[in-house]
Amino acid sequence: MKKIFLLSISFIALQNSFTYAFDPKEAFVTPRTSYFYTEKDSRQFQEFRGVKRGFEAGIDQLEFSKMLGKTLELDFSGHALFRNNDYNILIDLKNSSDPSKFKLKTGFLSFNRYYDPTGGMYANATTPSYDLTEKLTLFDGQYFIEAEFPLFGLQTTTKGTWHHKEGKISELTWGFGTQAANRKYAPSFSEIDQNVYEAELSFKKEITNGDLTLGQHFIYMDDKPVRREFDKNTASESVVQSINGDSFNYAAHISLFKALSEKTLTTLSYTVGFGDTTEKENLETFNSTGGRVGGGTRKNYFGALADNDTQKHILNAHLYREPFNNLSMNLRLNTFYKERYSDSTYPRDTSATPDLIIDETATNNTEHSGYGVGEHLSFHYKGLNRWTPYLKLESEQNFLRLDEDTISVTASDNFSRVTDQEVFKSLGAIGFYSYPWNWFKLSAEYSLNQDRDDYKDISETASSSGTEKSGFVDDITRFSNAVKTNVSLALTPWLQTGLRYQWKRTRFAMTPQSGLSSTKGYSNAHQYTALFSILPQSEFSLVQLFSLNDSDTRTQASTVSTARLPRHQGDYKSLITSFDYHWSSALNFSLQHDFSWSNNFDDFSATGLPLGVDDKYENFLLDVSWKLKSMTLTPSYGFGFYRTENKAHVDDYDYHSAMIKLTCSL
Repeated sequence: MKKIFLLSISFIALQNSFTYAFDPKEAFVTPRTSYFYTEKDSRQFQEFRGVKRGFEAGIDQLEFSKMLGKTLELDFSGHALFRNNDYNILIDLKNSSDPSKFKLKTGFLSFNRYYDPTGGMYANATTPSYDLTEKLTLFDGQYFIEAEFPLFGLQTTTKGTWHHKEGKISELTWGFGTQAANRKYAPSFSEIDQNVYEAELSFKKEITNGDLTLGQHFIYMDDKPVRREFDKNTASESVVQSINGDSFNYAAHISLFKALSEKTLTTLSYTVGFGDTTEKENLETFNSTGGRVGGGTRKNYFGALADNDTQKHILNAHLYREPFNNLSMNLRLNTFYKERYSDSTYPRDTSATPDLIIDETATNNTEHSGYGVGEHLSFHYKGLNRWTPYLKLESEQNFLRLDEDTISVTASDNFSRVTDQEVFKSLGAIGFYSYPWNWFKLSAEYSLNQDRDDYKDISETASSSGTEKSGFVDDITRFSNAVKTNVSLALTPWLQTGLRYQWKRTRFAMTPQSGLSSTKGYSNAHQYTALFSILPQSEFSLVQLFSLNDSDTRTQASTVSTARLPRHQGDYKSLITSFDYHWSSALNFSLQHDFSWSNNFDDFSATGLPLGVDDKYENFLLDVSWKLKSMTLTPSYGFGFYRTENKAHVDDYDYHSAMIKLTCSL
């Protein structure tokens, strides 16, 4: 019913739009019809492209403007593709002589998301892949309205939003496959019914050389997902998780902007926020015939409850100053305090044949609080001819405490722990922008980034066996070097090129109390991008973009004897081409082509873990536009394909498309 109501709003808006579209100079409509033909895995095509295969019709674009009276101006734009629930409607109403006196904007946006109902693939199994019988489609719609107007001498802004999601989506909580007890690749899905309501109210008061703003923000979410997970092994069982959750968040802020002089600007703001989230959950296990089954490690929880309360306070200050000619400085300081209190209860039915009677209950209580400060300082100097160097420094310090308390059904498993965490982040960057000649532009930057997390095990429940009850890490450190540069050349008036290079190397280290023999790793990434633009004549243009992304990763897992994951090298390449040719004032040709491919697949036969990506993805689209007096006819043809490594996926497809659009003045 909610979806029908949203669609009704869009149809009413479309009908009203035709009522006011009188001026042919300001109004046009573009009806559209299309057909997509697919081979092989059509569900994967629908997920990638966001459209259903087969026939589609609707309004590709509708726009008009209309004066209502002497000062009120109405602007409308929108499109509606019915089969895919693809609607985008925007209505803008304002005082044409002075928009600050009145401005109203409202709109509706929706679309369908499609999901492939297959899970993973294990080529060595008797049944290498599975397919759900469900059609996985999610409707995603959003309606908003906002208005600006003066009230009691204050510039007032109000906003409201309703965001609704309903349908079924694919999940990655896969179940076990047949004859592969340690391989999870059987697909699962969730039924979604979610509503998010937002409201915002703010007031702005102009003061001498500045302004004062006070605002409030409310968010309420009602969420009722139901997740279904299937095991295809000899037990052929399914797990159903149903959640009834709602949350309320409130935030208020006040900010002051003041220009102390032409070269000194200041901003001071404070934000306070509160949140409350509650969830009720059932987790049930069924056999292949739909009967309840329990005992052992099977999960049957009824009436599990969780509550989460949060509070945060944030203070920010910003200073912009020009201490000398051509030198500008930005200084930002911020500090925060936050706390979170969480508690949960898990009642469990442990009977082999569940009787809905609770046999045991476990509880968890968590308190998480802390504060932090952050600093930013940057300089830009513009006193050099065609060259602007800059320097940027940032740092952040966080001091957090986590207090955990678990009461288990078995007294020996009761556990409590207090952990202090100190997080330090720092960033330094130096770079420049330059224009040595009118036809040559160059920019470059080098940066250093270091993050360090220190953990202190203040206290935890002692173990009677002499073995610690929890694994613990003393510290984690990440250190990154990065370089990026851009070069733009206008070699001739009709030939322009651009080159971009990015490099980043991250080294990370971990100091555990016990465990891995090696605690170091690295990640190395390069990105090369080249752009060519050819415009030999006003009626001809060709633009090409090529990108190469290369990565190399080694982690601590490369030394684990039980499941060693060796160093992994990956790359991803893409080529995009755009061509336009104006044959005459009435005839135009347009060609779009994109092709991307990767070759990173490694089945790691020594460990039996298929990892990496090996695929090819291509799309081609040709448009021909023919202008006939007050209308333009645009037929289109497209095709494409997707190919993937058949040892790990089963999602290849081919497609062809045909489309006709007719743009008419109204």
